[in-house]
Amino acid sequence: MKCAGAVRADWSKLTSGGVILRLTPLFSPYLMLPELTPEALHARLQSGENLQLIDVRQPEEYAFCRIEGSILIPLGELASRADEVPDDRPVVLICHHGVRSMQALAYLQHRHEHTNLLNLRGGIDAWSRRVDASVALY
Repeated sequence: MKCAGAVRADWSKLTSGGVILRLTPLFSPYLMLPELTPEALHARLQSGENLQLIDVRQPEEYAFCRIEGSILIPLGELASRADEVPDDRPVVLICHHGVRSMQALAYLQHRHEHTNLLNLRGGIDAWSRRVDASVALY
């Protein structure tokens, strides 16, 4: 998608499969920031899809609770560890409520041209409340 004054998008693809795309002026005038609902993530994991889950919270948050199979790359380390983010499969970015992971997504899109990123909408808090109550809330 190119944005030069006007936004063009295929709206039929913007909400399919639980993915919601949001136009947000973070690093460039308009970036497509795809979000995935907790329920859609759960369905994709249950189907066996090869997703990489990256948690951008702090180590103490990650130690307290996490989604099984996720790896930790704190937001503050992302710039120096961006090469650890795969580009050959979908990557779901996770934080507490979805704000830090959205910042990580925008950074990776803008600086590293990743196009395979999804933000977990509502973060691990929404995951705990709506999908897996065994994941602790804080």
